Amino acid sequence: MDFKIRSINLQTGLPLPDDLLIDGQPQQNGQGRILAARGAGWYDPEKWDDSGSTWRWARSPSLLFIYSPVPQQAGIRSIPGALYDPGSPSGVGSQGTLLVTVNNAAQRPLPIQVGQSFRADVMLEAGWNLISFELEAGDFRPIDVQPGNADRRSLSFALGQIDILRR
Repeated sequence: MDFKIRSINLQTGLPLPDDLLIDGQPQQNGQGRILAARGAGWYDPEKWDDSGSTWRWARSPSLLFIYSPVPQQAGIRSIPGALYDPGSPSGVGSQGTLLVTVNNAAQRPLPIQVGQSFRADVMLEAGWNLISFELEAGDFRPIDVQPGNADRRSLSFALGQIDILRR
């Protein structure tokens, strides 16, 4: 099934997410602008330490919607904070392969590492684009592998801010 929505009126008065950036800047409503929104698969932001950085855990697959006023090349940049590793006793490892799908096209594998910025180059169509992120390793539940951890969520990867970069 193809995904295609030409327009949605986002003039809702609701704040745009502050951890989804466009060219390193907070998003702004307005005609002719790129906009991004999270779809299914993402959890609320979390602060893991005193650095002030926030991370969002996601399950696989997790969806990102990007509106582009015109067809254009773009990059999606972020830094992983945690990745599921089925070979790790805690379920958390330092590297993995992220499968990035744009509008249900063929998946592109992207090697990623915790703490290292990655960039996925994508071709956006005019209108809304569906981006899917899926960690090749799948998901885990902390309660199943970490003694004393009551977290029952299905977790796959955690990302910091996501920045949509126009070329």
